[in-house]
Amino acid sequence: MSLELREVRKVFKNYGVETVTVENFNLTVEKGQFVTLLGPSGCGKTTTLRMIAGFEIPSSGKIILDGKDVTNEPPNKRNISMVFQSYALFPHMTVEENIAFGLRIKKMTSSEIKQKVKWIMDIVGLIGLERRRPEQLSGGQQQRVALARSLVMEPSVLLLDEPLSNLDAKLREAMRIEIRRIQKELNITAVYVTHDQIEAMSMSDLVVVMNNGKIMQVGNPFEIYARPRNEFVADFIGKVNLIDAFVEDDKDEKLELRCDIFYNKFFSISKMFQAKKGQKVKIVIRPEAFRLSPQGIDNSNCIKGKVLSSIFVGAAVECEIQVSNSVIKSVISNPIENAIPDIDSEIKLYFSNESLWIISSEK
Repeated sequence: MSLELREVRKVFKNYGVETVTVENFNLTVEKGQFVTLLGPSGCGKTTTLRMIAGFEIPSSGKIILDGKDVTNEPPNKRNISMVFQSYALFPHMTVEENIAFGLRIKKMTSSEIKQKVKWIMDIVGLIGLERRRPEQLSGGQQQRVALARSLVMEPSVLLLDEPLSNLDAKLREAMRIEIRRIQKELNITAVYVTHDQIEAMSMSDLVVVMNNGKIMQVGNPFEIYARPRNEFVADFIGKVNLIDAFVEDDKDEKLELRCDIFYNKFFSISKMFQAKKGQKVKIVIRPEAFRLSPQGIDNSNCIKGKVLSSIFVGAAVECEIQVSNSVIKSVISNPIENAIPDIDSEIKLYFSNESLWIISSEK
């Protein structure tokens, strides 16, 4: 393993009042993994990153780096580099000088520095910009310089604190691909902090969902999205329908459910959450799991309702549908082929059992 956090806790004291920002945090990061800490503002993800970097000392617990306990070590004693949200480039230095700064602090020879700077500039795509200063660079180029300055130190772990938040949407998308490409090419261990779900889902090997200083779930992007462990994760990651249901029976790892808005009982396999007969649960179903039901096809797993809203977003149409006393979110793909539903029109949608997931009704 490259990095391990064991029972890490952080408490801030202000005028005698204690505020717990990180609680019972346990995480193991393998060599070469890209791990994202994801959660709303104030959930403790940046504090966790700062503790890994050494800018904050845990109130309790341990931080292990490459098998060594670095919990109380200062930042300069840890083989860790960090890319900040603001980039923190030296305005009076050129691109080349910014990247070489850390190497000069390490007292490397001029020839070694020149060789390493050229190597990393080639990897991050900065060749030809050596003599420019930060104000002469675009936002994306500044971000690459900040990344190169951290990577050239060849750290055991690279930390990134919302590095794309200052970029426009199109550039953000391009830089997500670039950062992931560079990380995989160098096989470097990375811990990334963001509140952007798309960033987390598209870049990560492992996603750590946090709320109120605690880990809600750890898993790969598919597990986090399709198999949420609780209501917070299901609701925080993308759009979702959370539907109240009642367990009629449980047989051989299968649950027979009763739900007011569906016209038939159906079976669904639940692995993470083992519900029992007579228990109240919630059905998790993503909007894109619904499909337009072809005319003349009678599918037992269907809903009928009235279209309340219909928003064209290019690749899909986002709809809200009144079904009984509930409102269901649905995403209809390929609107060029499938007609955009009219407001107040009747619509019939179907879904498969495989698209359902069951979680506890308790928050």
